[in-house]
Order: sequence, then structure tokens, then C-alpha cells
Amino acid sequence: MASDAFENLRTGPKQDLSSSSSSLAESTHENLSTAAGSKSDWWRGTKTSDQNSPNGAPNDIPDANALKPGDHLYTTVVDFKTRHYEVHVPPNYNGSKPIPVMMMMPGMGGSIEQMKHETGMNRAADQRGFAVVYMEALPKAFPGTYGQVQSNGWNLSHGALTEKSSSYDDLNYVRQVNSELSRQLKVDPSAKYIVGFSEGGGAAQYVAQSMPRTFAGVGSVHGTRLESDPIPKWGDRTAFIAVLGDDDNMLPISGGHGIGEGWRLMKGFATVTIGKVSESLPLSQKTVWAQADGCGMPIVTDNARNKTSVYVCPGTRVTEIVRHGGMHAWDGLGQNPKNQITKTPDFGWPVIGVPNAKEDTTNDVVNALMPYRKDGRAVNMRRNFLEQ
Repeated sequence: MASDAFENLRTGPKQDLSSSSSSLAESTHENLSTAAGSKSDWWRGTKTSDQNSPNGAPNDIPDANALKPGDHLYTTVVDFKTRHYEVHVPPNYNGSKPIPVMMMMPGMGGSIEQMKHETGMNRAADQRGFAVVYMEALPKAFPGTYGQVQSNGWNLSHGALTEKSSSYDDLNYVRQVNSELSRQLKVDPSAKYIVGFSEGGGAAQYVAQSMPRTFAGVGSVHGTRLESDPIPKWGDRTAFIAVLGDDDNMLPISGGHGIGEGWRLMKGFATVTIGKVSESLPLSQKTVWAQADGCGMPIVTDNARNKTSVYVCPGTRVTEIVRHGGMHAWDGLGQNPKNQITKTPDFGWPVIGVPNAKEDTTNDVVNALMPYRKDGRAVNMRRNFLEQ
């Protein structure tokens, strides 16, 4: 669940269409993996409009009319419900070369605007040359409030922390967004990634399992998997990263609610009304993905700030980073350019989730996932993707 889940109970997206650039220090990796498969569009009752497009609808765009750099907010209808998502296009994109795509899923109570702001993923995209897609859940009744409070939450059969409504399925929404991207951008089909924060981390894993051969990598930041969730299927090799904190009061690292661990409000106090948290198994995320990828034993290092476990797998990699003292927040400086001056994040909640400005979760996610492709191409992470 998002670090500001209990202050940001909302019913629709805010439209803050801004982006900025900074540099990332990257490393070189090569990858051999399985080939990407084709997908079919099967949902019903759908339509789409680009609110930044002069003609109001996306089309197959020739290179000369490629989607312009910047942020584009789209409206679509899936399962007869109006949905939104935003596409960030890096400055050097002109439609002449396929582009990697990072799809982002906020946590409970989160939004497009919040995910952009807290992750700073747009800066990484501008430097590296990939697109970012910010998705957003619909409002649902917050557990324990008897329907009096609503908060954005993912509606899925698995991977979510609230019960699924039968009136719609967020898996259809993600499939719709994935399909529409190929009409809006020249997308590299072997370079699609999906990453979620908190509840979005579990949701991203379930989506990736439900859309085999689609995503080259999956990320879960302060997320978890539930005991009742399915495990990834063996053979569809997928890079994975889990970023956790050993002082997480929302989804405690030891699993379950963690009541009684530590003195700060008692761990799990804020999620005591969310029954599914009792099934939470954060440390099992890396294990199930490593098994599915056919990995060997992990290489474990600990530098007193982070304990990192890396599984080297055939054609891919599985990573877990446990931040010592890490709380329920996306560590780093976020999107706001003024943070580059103050060096202090301007978001987060004391006790619930204060981001650590000395860490860079966005950089960790990009480094762990983006070297890997479904078609086995070698990727040089020191170069801009659109230059390769």
C-alpha cells in the first residue's frame, strides 16, 4: 500500500503532466532468454481517446508523426468502466526505433500522479531512453470502514489485498493498456517490464503470470505475495526484483501483520483491518521466481545498508534487496526537481513510510530488470536504449 495511503483516499486521477531529467549510473549486462509470443485482444465494449491528441484518438502512427516526447494522459473504457493511464515518452524518441516500456502499478490509495512523483521514474526514462506507463486502480471500499471510506485498490483474483468485485477485472485493464501501447508507440515487444509498489507489487506479479511471454521483468517494491497466490510457472523466464525494508510497518518483512514487532505503532497496526495481510510472505517472492527461472543458489552480500541476494539464472536474474532500517516508501529523491537541491524527499509519512534519500530504488529496479529481453538480445546498460 502506498506510503500516503491514509491521506490520499481519492476517487480519480489528478493530472500533473510534468517530467524532468537526470543521469543514472548503469552497468553492462547481457541476456539470453525465451522468445516473446503473440497476444490477442479479446475484451469487449472498449474505446480510447488521447487527451493530448488533436484528433482525440490514437492511430497507427508513422515515424514522421510519432508520439511527441512528454506526458500523454489517455482515457479508455474496459468492462464498461472508464479508466485512465499515462504514457511518458523520452525526449529522444522519434518513432524510428522500437522502445522499451516500463509499466507501473501504484499501491493501495495510490494514483498516477503519486506514482510519478514518488518514483522519479520519468528522469530515468529520459536518460536511458525508455517509455513509462502509469496505471491506476479504481476506488474500492477500504477494509474495516463498512464502505464509508474508499481507496484505490487493484481488483484481481490474486495479488491484491482486498476481495475482488465481480463487476470488472483489472487484468482486462492491463491487457487493454498493453495492447493500446503498440498503437501509440513503436514498442519493443521483448522489452516490456511491469513494476508495482506495495499492493501493486503483488498485483504486478499476478499480472505477469497471467500474461505469459509478455514481460521480460517484474518488480515488487515493498510488496508481497500471499500464501494463497499462485506461483510463477516454470519455463517463462522472467527477471525479478523485490525491494524490501526490515522496518516496514505496513507489510512487515517477517510476514503477516507482524503485530508486536517493534515499538512504532506496533508493526502491522495500520493494516490490521486488511485481513489478507495475514497471508503476506514478502521474503518468499524471490524464492518462487528463482524456482520458476531455474536459478542456482544466491550470492548474498551485506554492506550494512543493504542485504542483497542475487540469483544468476539461465538467461535472466532474480534479485532481492533488503534495506536495513528501510520503511514502507520508495527510496530516493522522487520526481520533484527541487529535491536535487535539498537532497531531501518531500513525501512520505513518519513511522508508516519515510523514504531514504541516500538510496535509489528506481536505479535498482532499472539495473535489475532492463538488461534482460525475451528475445535474447544483448543490452548495453551504459548506452541509451534508443541508440542501440
